[in-house]
Amino acid sequence: MPPMPEEKPSLPKTSVLLAPFNCAEALRRCLRALERSENREAFEVIVVDNGSRDGTPQLESEFPAATFLKLPRHFGLAKARNIGARTATGEFLLLLDPHVEVEPTTVPRLIEALHGAPQTGAATAVFEPAQPNYPLPTPADLYRLWRSGVHPAPKPAGPDLEWVAAWALIVRKEFVRGMNYFDERLANHWGDLELCWQLRHAGKKILPVPEARACYVAEPEDVPPDVRAAVSADMAHSAAAYVAKHHGAGAGLSFRLKAVLAGAVSAAGAVLRARDVRFHTARCVGLLTGQRIDGSQGSI
Repeated sequence: MPPMPEEKPSLPKTSVLLAPFNCAEALRRCLRALERSENREAFEVIVVDNGSRDGTPQLESEFPAATFLKLPRHFGLAKARNIGARTATGEFLLLLDPHVEVEPTTVPRLIEALHGAPQTGAATAVFEPAQPNYPLPTPADLYRLWRSGVHPAPKPAGPDLEWVAAWALIVRKEFVRGMNYFDERLANHWGDLELCWQLRHAGKKILPVPEARACYVAEPEDVPPDVRAAVSADMAHSAAAYVAKHHGAGAGLSFRLKAVLAGAVSAAGAVLRARDVRFHTARCVGLLTGQRIDGSQGSI
């Protein structure tokens, strides 16, 4: 009698979480790529729509295998992820940016990599061009990044990542639950940084998986000044909350005051030069009032 073929060990069920906002075409490409995945039955897809006003909510009929949860307005990335994570039935959570397109083998390779490395906290797909691996930032690094978009110098590539964007990052749901889910004080920004800090603090590695390939497809955006202002104000307030959490209340207050002062100086300069006045004045108001993208803001 011929020997029976060996059965592959079953992998943990995984939940793929997406939190799109006004990116219908990107989300369509992302979901189509997921549907072409090998072992598609091994994971569920949860889409938490963050109050989109384009065609994003209507994609539910086009992708019946995905679960769509529709929020009435933009509550921020942290809250959307928390709603998705608490809904998820998987043992692993794959945080996926809606602008990312995976290859058919990407999701199963990520699941296998995390399942096969119990001491690893998370695993990420590999992108081309490669994602930079940044060191965890100091408050000064974070302030510089908010003001000018300049990151700290990247660390050399290696098997243990420190701070990468969660474009396609898989993590154990138990770990996310243990950190009390995603900190909603960070609203719409720096959630990836906070997750990387928590993993580092717990002594868990972030493993790049070369066999899991993905592509981030950026789209040109024509963002109105009021929306740019709301985004910048949220970035500053969320960064101040991160700094206060990990470097002390005094450091967080100092960050916030520096941001408010910078916003006021920029607004005065914009008025004098008559350049981009609407953005700078709206951002100054947002910085002064503590505006965040957490559902309390106006329409964006």
